[in-house]
Amino acid sequence: MLPLPINVAVIPSKWYESQPAFITPTFNDSSQRMQWRLKQNLDYFYLMNYGRQKAEYYMQLEDDVATTPKYAQTVLNYLQLKEGRPWFSMHFSTLGFIGKLFRSEDVKIITNAILSYYKYKPVDWIFLDVEYSITCSPEYRKEQCIRARDASRVMVSPPQFQHIGKLSSLGGKKQKLKERFFDKSSQKMTRSNPPAKVTSSMPTYYPYTAELGYQKFAFMWFTKASTGDNVTIEFHNPVKVLGVQMISGINPAPLDMFAHDTKLYAQGLDKREQLLGSFSSYGDIVVRMNGTAMTALILRIFSNHTRWVIVGHMEIDYEN
Repeated sequence: MLPLPINVAVIPSKWYESQPAFITPTFNDSSQRMQWRLKQNLDYFYLMNYGRQKAEYYMQLEDDVATTPKYAQTVLNYLQLKEGRPWFSMHFSTLGFIGKLFRSEDVKIITNAILSYYKYKPVDWIFLDVEYSITCSPEYRKEQCIRARDASRVMVSPPQFQHIGKLSSLGGKKQKLKERFFDKSSQKMTRSNPPAKVTSSMPTYYPYTAELGYQKFAFMWFTKASTGDNVTIEFHNPVKVLGVQMISGINPAPLDMFAHDTKLYAQGLDKREQLLGSFSSYGDIVVRMNGTAMTALILRIFSNHTRWVIVGHMEIDYEN
């Protein structure tokens, strides 16, 4: 039995019946594909408009996706990490519209755009237009627009959702695209953490060092964690930190977690250390701060671990 009821929203058939039998093709799409696109856009409009009234946040998912074991914990952690910060969308997947999360108050901006352009573009392209409309000035160059758009996004890697469906509701269309880094480490994409020297007293499973997990969308993987061990992040210049997040026990080793007595400290300008918090029983830590300048973050181990420890989603939110 599910702990909470599921609400099923059924779109009235008259929504589809009232649409014209022929739509002028765009982007060289066939008449069949145009009708399929139109129905999909109407589906999105109805669902998003319905869902935004039910909660503070809205996430778009489909019924044929696989998830990471800690996807819900990861989503909630990023919401806490970015609380009070300016962002328009969180991307927990890179394919299409799957795994996109918005504040419900912002969803109306998207549904208004879908209602205006549903006959002309797929919904994920309409979303791109919305992003540029709210972030890009007509005076910006293309490169400036891209930077402004990217600044409004919170990109989460590794992706938390993988589309596993192979057959589309559009006859003859097969879905072959997959999340390349679903539940995996990526050494190509760079995190936006502040420049720092990252060291650790713990041995690592090569190449997953503490430095790699800090700089890239990769993870740290320690082969031994004992009392007295630490990870030290020394900022090149003092940083006004607003939030810190780490999640241990991610795939491919969900049991390789830091113990509850693993603690995170901040080192101030006077070199004194302040306790920020401890890892939860779920193997994660996320803390919000007031932007006090600090010179380093230090993770300290206070017990001997019988397993390796894997850490991902090492994120620092700070004032630029």
